[in-house]
Amino acid sequence: MIFNDKAAIITGAGQGIGFEICKLLADNGAKILLNDIDESLANLAAETIQKETGGICIALAGDSSDLVFINKMVDTAVGQFGRLDIVIANAGITLYGDFLTYSPEAFFRVMQVNLGGTFFLAQAAAKVMKEQSSGGALLRHRTPGTQKSGCLQHE
Repeated sequence: MIFNDKAAIITGAGQGIGFEICKLLADNGAKILLNDIDESLANLAAETIQKETGGICIALAGDSSDLVFINKMVDTAVGQFGRLDIVIANAGITLYGDFLTYSPEAFFRVMQVNLGGTFFLAQAAAKVMKEQSSGGALLRHRTPGTQKSGCLQHE
């Protein structure tokens, strides 16, 4: 198995692409910490992956843009699996609105999740990977085409 004994965190993984990434990694031997903001979705996804792959997949629900929670994810993965090798920042949001009236709150929330969450998760994970002296992989995944294009419009 290609990812045997590797440990991974995948955010935004309760469904869709994130879920499929978790399933693929677990099926190939990785131990997974699956994150989604929706607790019931995260738990169901982790249970499904364990049943379908026979692999190890734990759910940790929470806001992947929150700095305290980011550290909790990294600490939990290292505590449960003894290491961290792969981080895929898949969580992302789009808040639609009219360009001329789009609120600063909506804009900054999108930036917090899509940019801040990704950056600070990569930073926290890189510190652990550096200490391990065995490297690792940090990936940002978001497919804008999966969402309605043009979140800021004006008619």
